[in-house]
Amino acid sequence: MKFTNEFVPKLKDRHQERALVSTFVDAKELPEIEMKLLEDVVAATVKFKFYQIKSPIKKNTSILNSQEIVVRQIKGPSDLVYEAAAKQASKISLSLSTQFNNEWQKSLMHLLNKPSKNKTILNLGLYKNNHYGIFDIEHPKNLLQRLMSENDIQKKDLATLAGVNEATLYRHLSGETEISRDIAVKYAKVLGCDPIKILFNDLVIPVWGSTDTLEQGSIERLSVFQSEIIANENLGVVECPREIYRPDVKAIKFDNGNSHLHGQIAFYYNSNKPIVLEDQIVVVGVNLKNFRDNEVRQRYFIGIYKKNKDGKTIDIHSLDPSVMDLSGITPDEDINSYDDFVGVIEDQRIVIDGINPTFVAPVVSIIDPIEVYSSKKTSIQKAYNEIYTQNRSDEVSLLKEFKNQQMLSKVKDNLDYYMADEPGTDDYIDHMNHQKLKALIAADEKLQSVISTAAYGKAKFEKKINIKDEAKKIKAELSAEEEKIVTEAIDRLQEQMDEPGLSDEEYQANE
Repeated sequence: MKFTNEFVPKLKDRHQERALVSTFVDAKELPEIEMKLLEDVVAATVKFKFYQIKSPIKKNTSILNSQEIVVRQIKGPSDLVYEAAAKQASKISLSLSTQFNNEWQKSLMHLLNKPSKNKTILNLGLYKNNHYGIFDIEHPKNLLQRLMSENDIQKKDLATLAGVNEATLYRHLSGETEISRDIAVKYAKVLGCDPIKILFNDLVIPVWGSTDTLEQGSIERLSVFQSEIIANENLGVVECPREIYRPDVKAIKFDNGNSHLHGQIAFYYNSNKPIVLEDQIVVVGVNLKNFRDNEVRQRYFIGIYKKNKDGKTIDIHSLDPSVMDLSGITPDEDINSYDDFVGVIEDQRIVIDGINPTFVAPVVSIIDPIEVYSSKKTSIQKAYNEIYTQNRSDEVSLLKEFKNQQMLSKVKDNLDYYMADEPGTDDYIDHMNHQKLKALIAADEKLQSVISTAAYGKAKFEKKINIKDEAKKIKAELSAEEEKIVTEAIDRLQEQMDEPGLSDEEYQANE
């Protein structure tokens, strides 16, 4: 297959090419991408449109309106076409480069997910005699080039920041040398991505249908319930998170601007068995008659699975809380009891009831692609070391604080129990012993490294404290080193409590 890269109509020289202005500048027009499978090779054509200045320009006429359109057409094997087209897109605009990369991937996946000519296999199974399916669609050299374009980074800068020889980077970009796991990690740190995005292409699948969770509608004179899924081939493709990818995973899109689910994608696994998934979000298939002609056809719904009251059939409830509208209901006139009120709400939640589904498939994930695959992710990934280290430091601090509070609580509970008032004990003596022990604890540096005087704030103490006998209760949650410190402190404190110390007046002065 011949590779061509030319202007139509042809330009006289390079000076004319430099004077061209892309239609993306004012009209935000994206390049046209066409792909088709020829045996096991994808043939691609990309067309960039440019303005070429007419001469002379008429007075009071916009420069762009005084232009002729020139098309740069790049045609041939997809690998060569992508390399040249990606370079052209990056010259025009960084924004265009990113959008072109996305459109290229969507076009390729759309082609490969189509049935082959004889309808026995998807084009994906024919592409490059591919034995690895969706995991081996694009070469790492193209993935790396794409990421460089999206980050607007030059080859020499990437090599320097990644600590890789510039000649090595050139060999990686040409496909002459395979990118190792270690090098992928180095590139990824600079590009702000997961290293796997350099070694393997994204797992992209078609979005086969959409659903409106709030309103009923119609299509081709056929009624459409709320939360019914309508097939549409023009919804494009979506990246499937690797954690949930399976060959039988399917995707649908929520489509109603008034719903909090608008734009989000639901992923579910294909199923051909009716299974019970009470209270779970599911996609169900059911044979229903059309209102118009009573023709039976397979229809699809998404919602919450509920057993019907008859115990034999099922109901599907809406998963969108916005479907409930009580604004027009007058409590005194329309409902007379709490049960009536609940009944009104439940009725509004029901999408379809009393059905016998032909299949029930669990929804495994609902994501917002705009947030999950946001450009913010790149900048956050670039700050990986700082963010990761800070988060882990915060977690360690919180764990230490939690353990300290846990020990303080344990100590306080034990001391509250052993320091309770005895009948006939002089309150004044009790108070003075409390102040003496508080002062001794505050002066014990080893003990202070484990527990805080805050635990003893309002505790009442006995005249003679035998903490040693119950030390096991306190040290059960401590490390060996902490147990030793606490045991030694208990011995010291008990001895010091029996020895003469500060006068009563001095203890009172220390309160």
